[in-house]
Amino acid sequence: MRFKTRRCLLAMAALGAAFAGSGRADAGMTLTADGIVQGFSLSTFADNFPSTSNIGPVGIGFAPGGNVLVTDYGSAAGTMYNFATDTDGQHAGPGLATATYGANNPTGIATLDGNLYMALQGSGAVYQINNDGTFRQVIATGIPTATDIVADPATGKLYVSALGSGIYVIDTTNKNQVSRLSTISTDGMSLSADGKTLYVANGGNLLAVSTATGLQTQYLGFISGLDGTALGTGTLAGNIFANTNGGSVVEVSLNTLNQTVIASGGSRGDLVKVDPHNGTLLLTQSDSILRLSPPTGGGFGNPAPEPSTLILAAVGGLTGLGARWRRRRPA
Repeated sequence: MRFKTRRCLLAMAALGAAFAGSGRADAGMTLTADGIVQGFSLSTFADNFPSTSNIGPVGIGFAPGGNVLVTDYGSAAGTMYNFATDTDGQHAGPGLATATYGANNPTGIATLDGNLYMALQGSGAVYQINNDGTFRQVIATGIPTATDIVADPATGKLYVSALGSGIYVIDTTNKNQVSRLSTISTDGMSLSADGKTLYVANGGNLLAVSTATGLQTQYLGFISGLDGTALGTGTLAGNIFANTNGGSVVEVSLNTLNQTVIASGGSRGDLVKVDPHNGTLLLTQSDSILRLSPPTGGGFGNPAPEPSTLILAAVGGLTGLGARWRRRRPA
């Protein structure tokens, strides 16, 4: 069962505790033999994040201006950091901090129609933020333990996971009207390309949930520590990729439900985000963000490029990326 305060997250976390050629990103996560054979590679996008009880960066977003925003749930101030796009080997620090939102608070980020939205777990709210991550306006309140947020550009809706409370919908085309879609307790989420299905982390259960009814339509298996997820594209289509609190990345076939561990040995993983510039996947860890690059012909994707001004190129390999997702609750 998921809980509504970070105290539970920290307690559970305490209990649980880049070199592309070698499949190693840093001293932690490495590709498994299966990951190497498939042609994945790992690098470190950014490190040096403050963390508390192994909880550090959680939310990742891409601004229309090209910068990468990261919420550090594990920092005492709930810091927002700004990073350069497509540049690995960066380091979090005061010079990259642009805003603070309070401890136990900032989590997932989504882009919709060129606007950035952020979930705040402690506040139970969703904010619209500026391209540098600073506050713009309150969009919605009354969403308990708001955690992940995904956008459907076809409908103008934002889906917000609420640990212990379900899934909420914000209709940005109708005065930001808020409604409760589902009572299924949800952490990380992914949206299908047709917008009809949310793939959600419910405890360790991977579920398919209808965006029309809010009901579970399929049980896709159990993954210990399941958190952020992303769907595959190109040669990876038909698979979903899960970041886990136990430091592994698991590939799940949506057809056969077979599971393959493609990376392991990492620290706590939370939410993930697809890089719209190149189709790679950014994975949160306790004090870093790793980049998982797909095999040639494959990629990771959303219903449409985020932000909408950019083109999602499902670029495979990307072995020359240079040197080298709770924030809220835990597995």
